[in-house]
Amino acid sequence: DAIGSDSNPTIIKSFVEPINMSLQFKGYKPGDVIMICAEPGVGKTFFMVNEGNNAALQGFNVLHLFIGDMKEYDGFIRYTSCYTGIPQDDIVAMSLEEQSDLIRRSNLNGHFNRVTVAAYSAGEITVNEMIQEVKRLQDADRVHFDLILVDYADNLIPESDSMYKSGGDIYNSLSLLATTNHSIVIVGSQPKTEFWGEEIIPKKGAAESSKKQHVIDVMITMGKASKTAHIGSFFLPKVRRGDEGRIVRWRSHYDKARIEVINETDYLQEKANLGNI
Repeated sequence: DAIGSDSNPTIIKSFVEPINMSLQFKGYKPGDVIMICAEPGVGKTFFMVNEGNNAALQGFNVLHLFIGDMKEYDGFIRYTSCYTGIPQDDIVAMSLEEQSDLIRRSNLNGHFNRVTVAAYSAGEITVNEMIQEVKRLQDADRVHFDLILVDYADNLIPESDSMYKSGGDIYNSLSLLATTNHSIVIVGSQPKTEFWGEEIIPKKGAAESSKKQHVIDVMITMGKASKTAHIGSFFLPKVRRGDEGRIVRWRSHYDKARIEVINETDYLQEKANLGNI
């Protein structure tokens, strides 16, 4: 019951295979709340876009909620670039007709039909209003969202004067959404400022950490090898069902909104090259 039926199990694979290997079900299961924790500019949004794109490739329906300074058009550009491999700048430079033609040519298997993007300004909605929006969008599109990406929860209106309590309340509500909607929720979060600049962020590094830790099933942190580097590390400081403590090296391709896993040898070589620049 936790993962669906024998004939139709719902396990969504991460695009990061070492993350799958760390999880008991070898992927995310409905009811799970996954936190991706990284400072601004490291790549939380790209991580979430890659997860959304990969889920859609597996045939699942995805809702990506941008809460902050991103607009729906920004989401369109990133998802289109990630899926097609065409640089974001090239897509932006296209006319509306060329963009529409690109979508038609790339959507033969209905990939884009499985991705819904919605955007809200920072401080525009509370978590409960956001949940109502999720249900409204499901009803309007007559679709069930298997994966819901909240990018990111820190920009929701606090429902308490205490950020510590508010953070816990928000994550409790997201957990309830994941359970009752039988969905996987991936939520972006920032670390405490004292951990900014760290490549490996520990479990205690998440802002209002202890309140969130009681709720989340998996915590993934993300840091760069240096401020200007295009390589870095994922770290799994918490895995409720599976193996925690795994470090995974990554390389970003920001022009195409893509992140790829690299091996330790390539990571160390590129990191050594950083010191020679």
